[in-house]
Amino acid sequence: MNYKYRIYVERQLVVYRVDGKPEREAVREMYTAFVSDPAYRPEYNGIADWRHVISNLSREDVAYIANLVLADQKLQQLWVGLVSQPMSTALASIYSRKVSEQHTVELCSTPGRASEILGYDVGPYLL
Repeated sequence: MNYKYRIYVERQLVVYRVDGKPEREAVREMYTAFVSDPAYRPEYNGIADWRHVISNLSREDVAYIANLVLADQKLQQLWVGLVSQPMSTALASIYSRKVSEQHTVELCSTPGRASEILGYDVGPYLL
């Protein structure tokens, strides 16, 4: 799995992109990296771009990741999950239900729909 993220302070937006086959520990490392970044703030919205993933995560992996997010309470605002594969969409749906009391996750498959959700053109911010 490869990932990259960027924090747009002026837009109060975190964007990350995952490529390849994610593993539980690699996802945990990515999450820890961006929430530990000095520019990160829990009140920022986010875009999680999983469109380039061949998912091999399990339901248990997703539950682990959701529990991590819930425990440290560093995601508090609206996150848009960009997904395109059926398995990634199903797993993202499970994640969104598990974290729904802490933060909102809206799933979609296109940058156009992500722009509608966030209220501005997200194209320039995608990685």
